[in-house]
Amino acid sequence: MKNKLLIVLTILFFACSNSDNTDNGMVIPQDNYRYFRLTVDLGGTIEKFLVRTSNSETLVVLDNLLSLPKNERALHINGKIARGNNNYNYNWSWHFKDNEWTMVELSVELCDASPSFVENNLDYFISNINGSYCPWDSILDKEMLPGELIE
Repeated sequence: MKNKLLIVLTILFFACSNSDNTDNGMVIPQDNYRYFRLTVDLGGTIEKFLVRTSNSETLVVLDNLLSLPKNERALHINGKIARGNNNYNYNWSWHFKDNEWTMVELSVELCDASPSFVENNLDYFISNINGSYCPWDSILDKEMLPGELIE
């Protein structure tokens, strides 16, 4: 009986100690990318999404932006999106393609939208405007570190 109890307790210990996930099961992985959270203020509702890059030029821009107060981070993201959350972009069914985006001052209005609008019209963004997405109101919020919970 003691052996069975010990086995059960051991299994429970390892099951709990190896659990590094949130309700949605995602944490920032340890890999060759750096991850960043961007936000879009919809007038009281904040929508957020994650991006990742290993592009050295983009990383310099991001580091420079993060050194500024949030209200002075005047650049927004512009790039290509693809289907799927790529195992890190919250519960969205899209993500920015790795290293196919940058931070810019100006973009055409055609690709401007909120993350939820893209979610609800993903076929349009992928098929009609070649996956281009450039939310004008996006603001670089923070860098997400390996092991950090995606919440």
